Amino acid sequence: MATTTWDMATKMASSRDAYIVEILKLAETNPNIALVCTDNSAPGSVQDKFSKKFPSRFLEVGPCEQNAVGLSAGWALSSGKKVFCPSFSEFLSLRAGEQIYIDGAYNDAPVIFVGFSGGLTSNGG
Repeated sequence: MATTTWDMATKMASSRDAYIVEILKLAETNPNIALVCTDNSAPGSVQDKFSKKFPSRFLEVGPCEQNAVGLSAGWALSSGKKVFCPSFSEFLSLRAGEQIYIDGAYNDAPVIFVGFSGGLTSNGG
């Protein structure tokens, strides 16, 4: 019987990079696209490429999801930009859920929160 093995690190990097690549493509044609990241902008990553190409439309806040949500909402509301805020889904939903509601949804802020690597297993599920 054949067994399938998965390189979870590659799969997670691929899914995380895939939507950032699409955001990068959108940003190339739309100057109102901005990106706020939470400690996932390693040198050479797609997020790093975004930050170098559009430094005035990029913000890295480190592992502070609550702050990322508030900053995203404030930036979107004060600038008219559409802000993308990707992070690990468990941190967005559990650590920053209240901020998503109060800062983002309640104020109808044009922010798109993107959760990745959700699941119940090791390596992000």
